[in-house]
Amino acid sequence: MNQTQRMAKTGVRLLSVTILENASGGTDMVLSLPHGVALQDGVNYKIDSGAKRSGNITVADANGSYSKIPLTADDIANMRKGTSLEVSAFVEGSNGIAFNVDLTGFARAYDLMKKAGSL
Repeated sequence: MNQTQRMAKTGVRLLSVTILENASGGTDMVLSLPHGVALQDGVNYKIDSGAKRSGNITVADANGSYSKIPLTADDIANMRKGTSLEVSAFVEGSNGIAFNVDLTGFARAYDLMKKAGSL
C-alpha cells in the first residue's frame, strides 16, 4: 500500500509512504524522502496526537533518502483508527519539512492486503 505526495507544479515526489510485509512476516513502513534532508537527524513521525517517534534514514540514492521503520501492532491499530500521519525531517539551513498523510481508508486497504496475502 502506498501514498505519494508530489509538488503540484512539477510533479516531483516529496514524500512516499509504503506499508509492506518484511522478510520475518512483520510490517514495515518505508518513507521515501526528498533530497536535502539531514541524514544524520533521521526522520520523525506521529499518528494523530500520539507521541513523536523517530527512525533512521538508512539509504540515500539518486532518487532521494529512505527510512524503513518496523511497525508494531499498536502502530497499525493507531493507523487503522487514525486520521493523520505526520512525517517530518530536518533540512540543512531551515527549520525542516513536515508532511501530513491522510489515513482515511487505511483500515480498509490494510484489510484487503491482509486478505490477499500481501501482508
